[in-house]
Amino acid sequence: MRLPLFLSLAAILSATPALAVDDGPRAYFPLPTGTSTINLMGIFQASNSSVDAVTAVKGAKVNVDVGVLQVSRTFDVGGNAAGLFAVMPFGEVRGEATLAGPFGNEFVRRTSSGGLGDISIAGVLGIVGSPALTRPQYVRHVPGFSLGALLMVTAPTGEYDRAKLINLGTNRWSFRIGAPMGWALGGSYLSPELTTIEVVPSVTFYTVNDAPFRAGRRSQAALFRVEGHVTHNFSRAFWASLDLTGNSGGATTTDGLADRNTRTWMGAGITAGMNFSPAFGVTATYGGVIAGNSNAPDGDGFRVNLRYSF
Repeated sequence: MRLPLFLSLAAILSATPALAVDDGPRAYFPLPTGTSTINLMGIFQASNSSVDAVTAVKGAKVNVDVGVLQVSRTFDVGGNAAGLFAVMPFGEVRGEATLAGPFGNEFVRRTSSGGLGDISIAGVLGIVGSPALTRPQYVRHVPGFSLGALLMVTAPTGEYDRAKLINLGTNRWSFRIGAPMGWALGGSYLSPELTTIEVVPSVTFYTVNDAPFRAGRRSQAALFRVEGHVTHNFSRAFWASLDLTGNSGGATTTDGLADRNTRTWMGAGITAGMNFSPAFGVTATYGGVIAGNSNAPDGDGFRVNLRYSF
């Protein structure tokens, strides 16, 4: 069997720094039905936010060292390709921020949070141009335009302490809805000359955090995101991409008062992937925020992903 040129359904949700281009290139391209994939990722970020970029704190300095274990499976739903995956982050975040004291003074608060992060379960269903394919059919299939549906649920299972300004977990549920779409140019999925263009619009909704730092209740507005990638295969084993993302929303309301902190930012990055065998591959991504308002996340991050398929 020839070397597969695609990663698994690798949506890394909030466990991926938004400045490191979110889900990643070819995250929602289909694999042959019956394929299982295990991804082990390392995420290293210097920013002003924890794992979830929408938790950015103005003026904070945060270091994120997080691993992510993801397990996925592809299958057939009514003749269309579908995937189900679970993601478990783990690791540590460390940071400091300058806070106002009770007498108008300022002081530096340092904190850290480690352990398990918020676990996510997600599903992707192909709607247009994503037929369920066996392995022999996958090799021969010539893709074109594709459109899918994404639903992701993130549970508040991560380490959280209301006395800490920065936490690994978020103490609230989130629900993400998206419509991954892509264009494949240059032959089959396994073509060494294949170029792909992807656009992934999505919106994430959040439930209330009932134990926020220095408050009793905090709600958060929806975050709107558009992610884009242009990816090219340079051989049967090596590919690279240019990655962009635009984000807006996430304003908070604390104890009934609007915080007026809508976050708007753009991120950019590059990704390179190498497949060493039909089962094993590695990708690396570097990205950073290139523009944003005063409430946006900042900094840059690096992600490496080890993938095993069977």
